[in-house]
Amino acid sequence: LLTSSQMLTNATAKASSSTSADCSQPVPHKRSQKDVAFSSSSDNHWVPDSATRDILSSFFQKFLEGGYGPLITSLKNEFRRDSSRLEPGDTLLFLQLITFASRYVTCTKIVGNVVFSMDVFTFRFVINALTTATSLKQYRLAEVALEAYTEMM
Repeated sequence: LLTSSQMLTNATAKASSSTSADCSQPVPHKRSQKDVAFSSSSDNHWVPDSATRDILSSFFQKFLEGGYGPLITSLKNEFRRDSSRLEPGDTLLFLQLITFASRYVTCTKIVGNVVFSMDVFTFRFVINALTTATSLKQYRLAEVALEAYTEMM
């Protein structure tokens, strides 16, 4: 098993060796049994059609312009205060959100309010989440924190 510092070193090397994310293909997601009826893909992944991708892209673009900054600022304040309103899965969701936003901006070349998640606090938060997840053997959280770190680089 790799330590968190080894994972960070590997992620930094990977991020510096590749100039951008692979944006040519949509990232496939595992699909559940009920998704099977809505997809024509023969493998075990759900891939949205172009109209769905356009709608989702338009929605996320508007979200980046108007709602992303205030949401990220509010969440960072909750994490700073170690608020009692935070639930156990909130760290994972926060990391997934900043990962997706960073990847979206990289792939579309559209600059939005993603700068709200590119501050010193967020970098420290991601590194602390990776270190904590590794020491507690929470590998899913460690994986998402490492993805977030890689995308932020």
